[in-house]
Amino acid sequence: MSARHPHGYVSALFCAMLLFNLSGCAYIGGAIALAVSGGSSSSRTVGNQAPSVTFMTTPVPQATDLVASVDYDLIDQESGLIDLVVDYSTDGGLTYTPAAEGPGSDGVSDLDSSPTGTPHTYAWNFFSDLFAKDFILLQASSFDVTLRFVSDDGVTRTPMPTDTVSFRVGNRPPTVVLDSVTATPVDPSVEVRFTLLDDFGDPLDLSIEYSLDGFTSPGFPATPLTPPSAGCSDAITGLASSQGGMQHCFEWDYPLDGFSSADGVELRLVVTDPALASSAPVTSAPFRMGNDPPESILSPVDTQFGVSIDFLLVDSTSDTS
Repeated sequence: MSARHPHGYVSALFCAMLLFNLSGCAYIGGAIALAVSGGSSSSRTVGNQAPSVTFMTTPVPQATDLVASVDYDLIDQESGLIDLVVDYSTDGGLTYTPAAEGPGSDGVSDLDSSPTGTPHTYAWNFFSDLFAKDFILLQASSFDVTLRFVSDDGVTRTPMPTDTVSFRVGNRPPTVVLDSVTATPVDPSVEVRFTLLDDFGDPLDLSIEYSLDGFTSPGFPATPLTPPSAGCSDAITGLASSQGGMQHCFEWDYPLDGFSSADGVELRLVVTDPALASSAPVTSAPFRMGNDPPESILSPVDTQFGVSIDFLLVDSTSDTS
């Protein structure tokens, strides 16, 4: 393990050891300047490079986490023992506040370092710093934060070496993934399958709207089919979610919304958690739904040799007529 070099300690010891052949010795700002006597005079400077922090991962605190663990490498060319000062910011780095250390942290004093980097972990107790240990507040809000690491090897520098990492803590909004939209001409409904993800596993409320103009104007609520088919649900509130995702099925009863058929239909899904945090909307590709009535196409009638009527029947589902 390397030993810390307090201000002046190395320079004094170095001078004492070499007093017999040195005409001068001085400690200057983290370097030792030597003036060698005898014959011609010369000088030599032994420098001390600033330590630094390399972040190995960006923290992604989960719903059950009360601390954010930051894995980092501590780099110092002299392999000194390093002290850290860790602060956090919630305004993009304009102001900083001392960070509270949490369980699982390596500490902030006398940390080993090396020229290639020595791995460490800092655990930030954001539950205490940002949410006052209030679980309700934790579930209802989130912060985009920046952690600042100031590393100190005992040498005075202005400014001190500083490294930062940014991430989010607290209640992140839920996510909805649109898995499939199935519309067949023979079924008077559209099947929508989707997956709900939420860090806290909150029950989520679904908003599903339809549009015929690509949502250039406000959409309209899609009416669920009641009763639903096997494997689907007519519920749009209190839907189960999880960190890994819970699958659901919704059936749109479009005849109740005034349609027998339509082209260029789009559906848009949004889910909301109990804290009223909403997911980013997801929109389906345009699709066709419904069964158009059959049409007949008459061929020209030749009346010179009698009446003959030829016609062609066209139906999108090839029904019998």
